[in-house]
Amino acid sequence: MNVGTDATSLDNPADITYPNHMTHGNRLVVHTENLTNITKIPRHDDFYFAMFRSSSSAARQPVRAFAMWEA
Repeated sequence: MNVGTDATSLDNPADITYPNHMTHGNRLVVHTENLTNITKIPRHDDFYFAMFRSSSSAARQPVRAFAMWEA
């Protein structure tokens, strides 16, 4: 499961307990922030989502995100 958002964070920056980050971590849910063009995905079911990144092990590394579906 992956929760994607075009927002900077799924949590309120004033809440330093990061409840969404903690809940997702405990439930093994990936969340992806700062996505662009997500409103251009024409459907909300039966599509594939992939992320590609460089081989660097740096934390908070940018990725290239793709949504793919059959026409």
